[in-house]
Amino acid sequence: MTTHDVISAFLDNEPFDPRDLGAALADPDGRGLLLDLIALRQIAQPDEAVLAISGAPRPSKAALWIAAAAASAVIAAVSGYQFGARREALASAPPTPTVIIQTTQWRDVTSGGER
Repeated sequence: MTTHDVISAFLDNEPFDPRDLGAALADPDGRGLLLDLIALRQIAQPDEAVLAISGAPRPSKAALWIAAAAASAVIAAVSGYQFGARREALASAPPTPTVIIQTTQWRDVTSGGER
């Protein structure tokens, strides 16, 4: 592909070889062509995002609050599950002893005597 073709394919979201694009942009003329094509496209094409947003109805405040509440509930459920799973993993292993007590004599507390 030529420099013009690969840069045009990049801007049009068409398939292209990334190595060809890298080679085209390594050349100062290729970078200049990219800037020229971007400027030309901004002049020639209307901003479709602005047209699409201006014609769409805005969601109500209640809908935004409901969406925020639903997102919060999902986040709370997932984090609670993760916390519970981590806590269960920690609780399944017995703690390591810090002090080991060894007795040498047994004393029966119920009868009051020694053995």
